[in-house]
This record gives sequence, C-alpha cells and structure tokens, in this order.
Amino acid sequence: MKGLALHRMKDKDSYDIYAVAGYHEGSPSQAARTFSETIGRGGGIESSTTEALREIKKAFASTTSQGPAAVARFTGNENDRVDSHQRLKAFLEILNQKNP
Repeated sequence: MKGLALHRMKDKDSYDIYAVAGYHEGSPSQAARTFSETIGRGGGIESSTTEALREIKKAFASTTSQGPAAVARFTGNENDRVDSHQRLKAFLEILNQKNP
C-alpha cells in the first residue's frame, strides 16, 4: 500500500518501498516470490494493490524518476539512486512473470 502514499512526496515512503522490494529475504527475486505467495493466499490481486504497483512502477521508472531521487535524498547516498531503480525494476519484472 506504500505505493498509494507516493503522492505525499515523502522520501521515506520511497525508501521503504526500496528496502522491502529490494532486500526482503535478501533480493528482489525473493521479495517478489514472497509477495506473490502472499497475494496468492488471498485469492489474487485486489484493485488497490494493482494501483499501488502501477504507482511504484511510475515512481521508479528511471534513475531520474521521483522514487530513486527520493531514496538517494533519504539515505544521503547518490549510489542508492541507481541501486533502487535496478532493484525495483527487477522486483516488478519478476512479479509480472509470476502474475501476468
């Protein structure tokens, strides 16, 4: 649901998404697997979850997008801009493969 909070433009929201999707159980692929299993137990993706994922995809679309820029500001590390973009891109690609 953090994806639906991105409109607030709080750097920590983007960082939280990066931390969970990028590092849960060690990697974006593990995070995507856990996410897919969790939503699968609930009978599928609800429209609010689909909208949140759409917002996350837009926010992390490139290294210059709002999400990676916010992560870099929050951590104070410009390298996290590229890392967050790459990790969220991997998470979303893997998630799309599991839930077409």
